[in-house]
Amino acid sequence: MIKKSLVLTFFVGVFMSVNGQNVSKKKLKEFQKKPVWIQLKDNPQVNYHEAKLAFETYWKNRQSPESILEGEEEEGGEEKERSLLSRIFVSESTYQAEILQYTTEYKKMKFWLMDNAGFVKEDGTVMTEEEKLAMVQQELINRSQNPTK
Repeated sequence: MIKKSLVLTFFVGVFMSVNGQNVSKKKLKEFQKKPVWIQLKDNPQVNYHEAKLAFETYWKNRQSPESILEGEEEEGGEEKERSLLSRIFVSESTYQAEILQYTTEYKKMKFWLMDNAGFVKEDGTVMTEEEKLAMVQQELINRSQNPTK
């Protein structure tokens, strides 16, 4: 467990230094326990990197809804290990039902991450639809002025 905590701390430290973000330990614990990523994805002023971190942190020690629906084990051939307390107090069916309640949101978030990855500004916010449209129009103008052979 300590090893996992050290690895997670290292990963988060590297991620924060790369993206210049200040994510507190308190916030990371909240990301682990609550599906904060659902509200972040729906916020137009969200920081893309923070939403991605919240999503990845939440699902880090949980089995994905996709693998439960498909009846597959997680990559590496083994399921993610649940904590002893979780196994004692929560049955496997209750645990899976809890995960499956987020199936739709999980898929929406995966799509949102993929769809917006190319539209992240330097400050981490996602471009609005108007900004995306302006960027596409500018690219079309540039291509019409400089056609490639």
